[in-house]
Amino acid sequence: GEVRQQRIKISNTGTLSCVVALSVRPKSEDVDAETFPISIEPNSLSIPQRSCEYATLTFTAGAGGKMVGLATIRVDDDGSGGGEETDRLLSFEVLGEVPRDPNEPEPEPPKKGKKKKK
Repeated sequence: GEVRQQRIKISNTGTLSCVVALSVRPKSEDVDAETFPISIEPNSLSIPQRSCEYATLTFTAGAGGKMVGLATIRVDDDGSGGGEETDRLLSFEVLGEVPRDPNEPEPEPPKKGKKKKK
């Protein structure tokens, strides 16, 4: 399928370098995480003090239509990668959508049936 990518700039405004862990997963538990078409690379970044690095979100379009994921960027304060309470998180939704073919007719809206009175 078609592949789309978006770069994300992650800045460290602090006076110490930091390590951030990056992940993306399906927002719905009904979607298989192994075949989920949205990914982020790299999974970890070391960002020097007062500097920035970039990560890339990738969406591979398939027959699935619209996919919603939850991206998480976590500052790993102690370097353990364990998700401690002291870690700082940024989470946001990502949306991947297969564009509709302009040559296809618009889908018809669902018809509203009249309720029968008894």
